[in-house]
Amino acid sequence: YELIKQHKQITVEDQIEFAQRSNMAMIPCRFPYQPTLSQINATWTKGTPPHVDVPFLSDHLDLFDRFVRATRGTQGRIVGDFRGIVADTLRIYKNLATMDNAIEETVLDDIADELLRYQTKVVQLVCDRFAGELAFVIFSDDLADNDGLRLPPDKFDRLFSERIKHLMHPAKEHHLKTVLYSNGKLDTLPPLIQQLGFDGLYIAQPECCNLATLNKNNNGKLSILGGIPVSALIDGTSLDHIQALDTLFEANGGYVAGVSSDINDDIPVENYLSYINTLSYSTN
Repeated sequence: YELIKQHKQITVEDQIEFAQRSNMAMIPCRFPYQPTLSQINATWTKGTPPHVDVPFLSDHLDLFDRFVRATRGTQGRIVGDFRGIVADTLRIYKNLATMDNAIEETVLDDIADELLRYQTKVVQLVCDRFAGELAFVIFSDDLADNDGLRLPPDKFDRLFSERIKHLMHPAKEHHLKTVLYSNGKLDTLPPLIQQLGFDGLYIAQPECCNLATLNKNNNGKLSILGGIPVSALIDGTSLDHIQALDTLFEANGGYVAGVSSDINDDIPVENYLSYINTLSYSTN
């Protein structure tokens, strides 16, 4: 597997301290990995189930344990942030297709099952052990691209709908709210996301979305999170922008302000502080 978004090593304790200083109520805990094809797949042949490299399950538990211990005695809560299976399934299938142009689509099921078996164990273990410490859980995935749903609806339903519900089941068992974090054009997808069983949607790529259309299709069923482009923090956050989002979504299920992608070194410190102050002012 590959570690991702690890430009600088930031300790768990530093993350919690930063969240406290920024007056954040919650902080996501995620193991920053991306499953990859095992080396044996360099000679993969048709009919052979693909294998993927993933971290030890204990690595996930150790990370969550560090977050739990670091937040004790603080006002912060942890959000469990888990990988979904849609984007990884399609990415690995695409990689295999470079080895065999005649690859059959049934391999998609094999990949999805392989990822589902592992990731369900992660969700089950973490929820069984830390459910009382979690505010809610996020499943980070890319159901859409710039044009909308990444597969035809009937194909997506056959391949992923029941698997996604199975993946979320451990969180549902512990009565934890579930949120989908997704890039892409999400305008028409709220009914599908509701059908899958999610309680909220984190808009990760607002520049791809018509938020008014998304809000209309949501019909107040999902809580909406995110939606603030990271470019707004680079250029300087506008209070009017946050209030407009709040006005749009608040009457239909509620809105939680959030930046579309990770906060990184491209954002000036003074703009980040302005963003925090803007959120505090808007809340008050």
